[in-house]
Amino acid sequence: MYKYNATMITYLVSSKPLVSSQIIDQIPRIYSDEFLVLNNSSNLLKIFTLNDNHILQLNLSIDSIINYYFTKISSHILVINEKNILSIYSLKTSKLLWITNEFEHKKLQIHSLQSSFIFICLQTKNIFLIDTNLFELKNLIQLPYDCLFSTITSNNRLYIISNDQTTLIEFDINNQNLKILSSIQLNSTKIVQLYSVSDCLVFHTDDYQINLWWKENERITQLEKASRLISKDNRLVLVCIDNKTLILYDLKEKLRGTIQLDDDTSQCEAVELSNDDNNQQYLFIICQNRFLRIYSVSNGKQLTKLFIHKDLYSFIGILNNHLLLKINDHLCISKIITKKSLTKK
Repeated sequence: MYKYNATMITYLVSSKPLVSSQIIDQIPRIYSDEFLVLNNSSNLLKIFTLNDNHILQLNLSIDSIINYYFTKISSHILVINEKNILSIYSLKTSKLLWITNEFEHKKLQIHSLQSSFIFICLQTKNIFLIDTNLFELKNLIQLPYDCLFSTITSNNRLYIISNDQTTLIEFDINNQNLKILSSIQLNSTKIVQLYSVSDCLVFHTDDYQINLWWKENERITQLEKASRLISKDNRLVLVCIDNKTLILYDLKEKLRGTIQLDDDTSQCEAVELSNDDNNQQYLFIICQNRFLRIYSVSNGKQLTKLFIHKDLYSFIGILNNHLLLKINDHLCISKIITKKSLTKK
């Protein structure tokens, strides 16, 4: 047990651990800080939650799944099998609720909403919506351009980059209004990924440049170059190309901070943000020298660093306010106890 400034990390190596140690042969993925997903080489999909006794509980297991999407609040999952048949399951009952083969030979871009899913059919350029209350597939509109990338912002606006990367399209899902925005002006030859953080768009280009677009009639802002980025709520964290400098942005408050790893510190391999618990948020970093470093997001100060004496894989996950690490091919789960929760006790 390790305690520092009312932040407690419990590393489970005792004979009576908080949860049973579980060997994993693949890297877990975390969704909505609630679901842990394992998808192995044979396309067997397993979805777990962490119960009140801190035990991983299997909610759903499906064969031959190549992709999947979670709704944001309604506990449903959309899965795509090897034949491109789409199905929706309830994560509370594990029951199949809806299935269609309408897109069997088509390519789709899919996005999650609060209780529904948006499909963009790349062949027909049509936008579809399926709601998990009515389960009726609706054809909303046809795009005027071929779609390359798309993303949804927190205010339910779907943004699409045209296939030639010159035009940005906005589709308001609430009122189903489509708008062609001004041409994209980037000092780069190619956009490789499009993200959304809060109500902002983030363009990642082939020269590692990160560009930020706030709203219509504002110019695209050029941020730093980054090898990778993560986001949670209104936060954006950039890992710069030297893998030793991390830039933190609060896009709601329009604040910027920097974390610089020490010169004798090996490079950053993995990074993750905890949930924002009453302005207490932590940044976890794994470096090549098997140190786990913990920083306070509010002031950028390093709270502590822990040396993991066994094989520490470059994976960090946050599941139901627990820190997940892959150590020596085992999934290790540690509870994060903040100052707020300590006060209650």
